[in-house]
Amino acid sequence: MKILDRYLLRAFLGPLAICLAAFTMLFIVADLFDNLSNFISGRTVPARVVLYYLARIPTGLPHIAPASLLLALLYCLSNLAKNNELTALRACGVSTPRLMAPFLSVGIMATILVAILNEAVTPWATWWTKQFVAAQTAENPDLAYVALRRAYRNNVGRRTWVIERFDTRTKEMQGVEVTQGAPDGGDRFKYTAESARWLDGRWWLFGQIRYQEFDPATERLRQEVLPSPREMPEWDETPRLFLEEIYEKEFRSVAGLLNYLRNNPGISASEVKQVRVDIHSRLAFPFAGLLMTLIGLPFGYHTGRKGALAGVLTALGLFFAYFVLVHVGVGLGKNTPLPAWIAGWLPNIAFLVLGIGLLIRQR
Repeated sequence: MKILDRYLLRAFLGPLAICLAAFTMLFIVADLFDNLSNFISGRTVPARVVLYYLARIPTGLPHIAPASLLLALLYCLSNLAKNNELTALRACGVSTPRLMAPFLSVGIMATILVAILNEAVTPWATWWTKQFVAAQTAENPDLAYVALRRAYRNNVGRRTWVIERFDTRTKEMQGVEVTQGAPDGGDRFKYTAESARWLDGRWWLFGQIRYQEFDPATERLRQEVLPSPREMPEWDETPRLFLEEIYEKEFRSVAGLLNYLRNNPGISASEVKQVRVDIHSRLAFPFAGLLMTLIGLPFGYHTGRKGALAGVLTALGLFFAYFVLVHVGVGLGKNTPLPAWIAGWLPNIAFLVLGIGLLIRQR
């Protein structure tokens, strides 16, 4: 890493850390105002409240990161401009793309981090924190984490699951019935068990296990009781699939939404389009941090000599404009003939065009 890169990153990462910490604290305080009464009435111990907010922060970080990146960049460029360092760098032949490189590298890393969080952490964290708050005032807190009477259809494997009780913490099922379908649409056989557990990367059946097989040739049903426990390596459904079915659709990952479309081929064209809009919006959203970095560079030049207040107001305006476009695009995609991919990527396209146009003028 060259001296110039180290210098620019040092000037940028310090304000970025402060902005991330400040916005995170504001996020926690706002959430605490909403849920403090629940924690008090439920007599929640402080250690569990801390655990709650450790899980809650990843759900807010995808929104916190773009705002922090933009505000920190505007502050950084404002200081550089105020001290005439930007002018000196340009006079020494440092081009705008070369000046952008260290800032954009941070934006790219933020995009990767947010994408990973949105896909692997946010759906679970959103569900868990919501159930945690509900458990504080429930008569039986354990029931807040239990899904009752759930059905799941695996159209690829032709298996239908009916689950009486699914504990989202332990991934243990009670009252399980799994029916294996045939290519012609009928049923081949069915397993019924008192419980099922996910152990060593596969499902195991426990308790009384009953096997029923229908013979089309004789039109008779053969039944037998199998020894317990019984390993089921042919079942490729994972607990993550069942959890994705429990999550509200607006909080599901891209993989969960794609799986929903694959396992529900009979849904209406309108619902298919709505899900596809959500998929494209989820794919586009992690790029908000990179776009804020891109568009912050030309705005940083202009606000550099106007003071910190102008930078803050510009950052807030651009940040809210982006999220307004996100909601406008999703609304248009779900309620008008606008193609799903345009609706999902609309704010990214608009800010990318704006950022490139401003950079061209800056040069």
